[in-house]
Amino acid sequence: MENFNGIFIATTNLMDGLDQASLRRFDLKLEFGYLKREQAWQLFLDEAKQLKLRKPANKVQDELRKLSYPLT
Repeated sequence: MENFNGIFIATTNLMDGLDQASLRRFDLKLEFGYLKREQAWQLFLDEAKQLKLRKPANKVQDELRKLSYPLT
């Protein structure tokens, strides 16, 4: 990383496992939380439209509602 002459972007879902020395090497750190149920459904609808899939049935929405979401 130190010798890379450009923009370096990294992702992780294990922030707790990174030590302070590695974190100091990044100028900017962003955290993205989970989507809300409504946002997840809208994202699904948007992607289905992009893929020219027929309108999803209510059964799909019912299944998506069963997914567990962390409380934020």
